[in-house]
Amino acid sequence: MSVDPENNVTAAPVAEEETAPVAAEGSNRRCEVFIRGLNYSTRELALARYIETVAPVEEVHILTNFKGRSKGTAFVTLKDAKSVDDVVEKLNGKVLDGRYLEIQRAKPLSELPPKPRIIYRPYPAPYRRAPFGFRGGRGRYHPRNVAAAEFSHPHPAPETRPPRHQKGEPNPNRTLSEYTVAVLNLPFVAKEQDMSDIFDGFEILNPKICRNRAGMSKGTAFVTLASHEEQKRAIESVNLSQVEGRQIRVVEAYLLPEELEEEKRILKEHQK
Repeated sequence: MSVDPENNVTAAPVAEEETAPVAAEGSNRRCEVFIRGLNYSTRELALARYIETVAPVEEVHILTNFKGRSKGTAFVTLKDAKSVDDVVEKLNGKVLDGRYLEIQRAKPLSELPPKPRIIYRPYPAPYRRAPFGFRGGRGRYHPRNVAAAEFSHPHPAPETRPPRHQKGEPNPNRTLSEYTVAVLNLPFVAKEQDMSDIFDGFEILNPKICRNRAGMSKGTAFVTLASHEEQKRAIESVNLSQVEGRQIRVVEAYLLPEELEEEKRILKEHQK
């Protein structure tokens, strides 16, 4: 406490600002592996004992939701950074508690692809706030809402809007392909090289696994075959077959215009 003799005011002491040490970017990810596909009943102790068969474990953290239930994913910190490659090589694709594990080296956020930027357009005040006595509940684009606010939308919808896709119906923006098939419900550890074993006896071109922005498989793949007859025969023989304990589905693929152009280019190169 300090006292100002002129104004007779007592002032509290000013605390010095303390700066917490900041860890180097990515240093906490050097010895970590990311595990996906865990059984929801798997606990941290059981997972630690399983990983310790290959490398010593320092910490295991299973991600949970707001109810405390497992999300099926975990981060495991190893004592040695050199052991990360051994764990990925030896345990990736193995079975634990009846589930195939997908293990990869943990990446810092700076190495992940950036999220798409979303631009929000603010609406004028008369459009956000209705007059006194107005009854809402029909949405801001309802004619009654617009008439009550005496304001038209500043960005009206274009007159030539493409039709919206209804669930359970073919997408009008896509075209049924005569050469490409969609493979659904694949194991998350499946790769492009495994498509040759699944379609054994067929001439396949350009197999492609669908992945998210982190590079993880979505369990779906697109495979282009050499002819339309090969496509029909592949659907009849490979559909509903078992791949690593999972029943896959093989159906005709619906492609976008740019994907159809890519398909024509691949078939043209194959015919040469």
